[in-house]
Amino acid sequence: IFFRSFFSMPPARQRADEHDRLNTLWKAGILDTPPEKEYDDIVQMVSRLSGFPIALVSLVDEHRQWFKAKACEFPDKTDRTVSFCDHVVASREMLVVHDATTHPAFSDNALVLGEPGIRCYIGYPIIPSSTTHCFGSLCCIDTIAHESISENLLENTGALANIVSALIDRNLKASLFVAKISHELRTPLHGILGFARLLKESFRVNNTIGKEENEHVDNIASCANGNLRIVNDILDLAKLQHDKFQLVNTEFDLRSCIESALATAGAIPKAAKLQLGYLMPCELTIQGDSNRLQQILLNLLSNAIKFTEEGLVTLTCQVMKMGDSMQVQFMVEDTGTGISSEDCKHLLKDFGQVGSSIAQRQCGTGLGLVISQHLLKAMGSKMEIESTPGQGSKFFFTLQCQGKIQLPPMVTKEKRALIVHGCRQQIRRVEAHCESLGMKTQAVRSLGVAQMLLRAGSMVRGRRYNCDVVLCEAALFNGPNDRVSQLNISHGPPWVVIGDLPHSLHGVSNVFAVNTSMMQRRLRERLEMVFNPNSTPSRAPPDMADREHPDPTTAQPC
Repeated sequence: IFFRSFFSMPPARQRADEHDRLNTLWKAGILDTPPEKEYDDIVQMVSRLSGFPIALVSLVDEHRQWFKAKACEFPDKTDRTVSFCDHVVASREMLVVHDATTHPAFSDNALVLGEPGIRCYIGYPIIPSSTTHCFGSLCCIDTIAHESISENLLENTGALANIVSALIDRNLKASLFVAKISHELRTPLHGILGFARLLKESFRVNNTIGKEENEHVDNIASCANGNLRIVNDILDLAKLQHDKFQLVNTEFDLRSCIESALATAGAIPKAAKLQLGYLMPCELTIQGDSNRLQQILLNLLSNAIKFTEEGLVTLTCQVMKMGDSMQVQFMVEDTGTGISSEDCKHLLKDFGQVGSSIAQRQCGTGLGLVISQHLLKAMGSKMEIESTPGQGSKFFFTLQCQGKIQLPPMVTKEKRALIVHGCRQQIRRVEAHCESLGMKTQAVRSLGVAQMLLRAGSMVRGRRYNCDVVLCEAALFNGPNDRVSQLNISHGPPWVVIGDLPHSLHGVSNVFAVNTSMMQRRLRERLEMVFNPNSTPSRAPPDMADREHPDPTTAQPC
């Protein structure tokens, strides 16, 4: 520490294009990446060829030299002010120092006077072919001086440095390709979408569009959005494969994240034929990247919808462990075609798709699950699959994160709800929503049973039955068995009808409506209004968009 503070020499004189060099170095996406076998093998080979105890792949950025690979016990980085490799960067030529203690540029260097006691240094420049800039050096270092260095060692070090340059050049070219394709492909697609919206709006204002023309404009937007999704998937995959993807860690409301993904997935046309929903036991605020988690959930939901002809698609979220940090498990389950064990092996490979005839009839690149797997790896997790052909599939993963459970709102806590619904699975979802709000529930599957329970003096298990609100499926009011008059709704507890309000209930006092049971937030807002009419309903945190009308063309199956 003493030597580093008082005896460090100034760095090498920087070139005029240093700013461009640093920008290009960062674009290569090599700095601060994990160890890679190709680079490790090269420094081991240099150490064996030279017999020197230290061999490094050193990259020089603005304030430090960082070591991508090292064949020794050595720090991950040092200050640029003491870097021998900085002189290689400045000259873009090989540097050989036989005895640093007598060299005018290095005799007072902290790494010479102190640890590790550098005496002999050989450094060869790393210059990728896509640029003229030198990023650093492949070097070998000894702690004893050498009067001479063999030509064979210098030639071999140079050849290996060229290999390092080629490896980094591969990253740099990929980065430049991603930047170019991002502009060249996305810009015209956004233009097509913008003109499609303008065209549709113009037709609407001038009242000159018919049903067929409207469908044509929608098809233009749908095709452009489909291509944009494929381009974005390819770009995401390229960034993930080259470690250029950064997660943004923030605190966010997990339910809002889940419901945003469900709103987009629910806008896929095929989703209207399925029972789409989710289960979540409580209100959670967690630390993580909300946008990328939403992307993973949307990919899984879209994929489940894609391969499910009828039945259920359910997202389940549950807390597995509490303590200093929590484990939150996410599972997307469907009743679709299922996947064979052989197909499961290929499903998470790049552009991997299942091989069934059903899969071959579906569109998509097969990138959605692969991108999700890469994102989960960056989050410290992984995707797992359980599936039985003909019965359905489960895709699940667990995140380790900091978080806290929120208390249910006081206005709904301990309230009693009677759930009236014809579908057991939907009953379970509504029950979960109510339980997360601190409510107690009882469920029945017909209006007749509900009528009996609500009749004055009804007894359930030896106790007089009463409830604070009735949550009822709208479809139960349809058909010849309309029971509105018999139910005497206006004189009992308030009713919240789930779905489109039947005509027979229009104008009936004490009746409220919520258009879907899928979103707990909407149900919560309605219940808060029922129990406390003068209050302002709570809303989702502002960092999550309230996607009431998502664009279905942006949510095509993966």
